[in-house]
Amino acid sequence: MNHPLNFWGITHFKHEAVKRFLDSGDAVDGTKGGLLIGRSHEEGGIPILMRYNDAYKVVAEIEGQEYIFNAAASAHFRERLKILNNPSYDGQWTTIGETIPDHVTKIDCTINPNTYSQFETKYLVLDGRHTYFVINKYSTWRHMELLDQLNKSILGACPNMLLLKLMKYPSPLIACTVSYI
Repeated sequence: MNHPLNFWGITHFKHEAVKRFLDSGDAVDGTKGGLLIGRSHEEGGIPILMRYNDAYKVVAEIEGQEYIFNAAASAHFRERLKILNNPSYDGQWTTIGETIPDHVTKIDCTINPNTYSQFETKYLVLDGRHTYFVINKYSTWRHMELLDQLNKSILGACPNMLLLKLMKYPSPLIACTVSYI
């Protein structure tokens, strides 16, 4: 199995390689946030490629059915998101996997079985200069409509020009976190 977290032992990629992943559909830009569609942790999850300085690094794994917020909404609604991201819902929400409303922003990390890909899931590409808040899948299904509204309410302020920045604007190394609170 070619799991992206152990892709021939490679954990760092140059900008050009990540651009090829994005162009070929082997990666998806996650900076705008949305509901993740893809594999669960038990199935291998969705690997996160985080941009740092002049390269991208595999930093973590996220799972389908979780909701990731864009950087601006993450910062603005952080305290409210901590409350909504209630770990006591774990395993208690039975609507996981039911129909997702069309208007909810989705980040599809699945590989189309009818196309060639060297991976079994897509990379989720994020910018290491920012923090992205992640809501667990149970809280996501309990509050999906609200989460999507909050994320979209500040989308315009989000640094969502990843592809432009990818090739032209290297940044200084700044630590980034993916919040699981």
